[in-house]
Amino acid sequence: MNFEKDVHINEQELDLEALNQPKLTLMYGKYRVECEAEMKKAKERFELIKAELRNDIRTNPNKYGLDKVTIPIVEDAVLTCDEYKKALEIYRQAEEQWEMSKIAYYAIQDKKESLSMLIKLLSADYFKGPEIALTLGERVEQREKKVNKKVSIEQPKKKKIRRRKSE
Repeated sequence: MNFEKDVHINEQELDLEALNQPKLTLMYGKYRVECEAEMKKAKERFELIKAELRNDIRTNPNKYGLDKVTIPIVEDAVLTCDEYKKALEIYRQAEEQWEMSKIAYYAIQDKKESLSMLIKLLSADYFKGPEIALTLGERVEQREKKVNKKVSIEQPKKKKIRRRKSE
């Protein structure tokens, strides 16, 4: 998957973009589900390791260098175990991947809506001008120039101070 490429809209090939959109939605939807399943597995594994460590610490406190076993001491001992740290890191990475997959899926949905709007504008001859039909990129460029020109016009110019001639 190339997310940057997949969210880009080629305004010159709206028909091909529209035809490809359902495939992208399906692909990113499946990816999102896979990432969620991986995240859930990682969370279950993490919880299992944490429970096993708690149980092991309670039954074998000497193995972990503990004299007495209380709930806070057991919790602190669990946090120091390498197995716990590794499982926590795997879970966090899976959770981050799942969050990124949701963002990607929503961006593909936004692309779908943008394509729909562009096709409606195209069918309404929105992009045809009185003289020459402009591409969307050229229209964006013209608009930016117009906005930049307005900004420069709106800035007050410095006035020259005239001094009286001495007689």
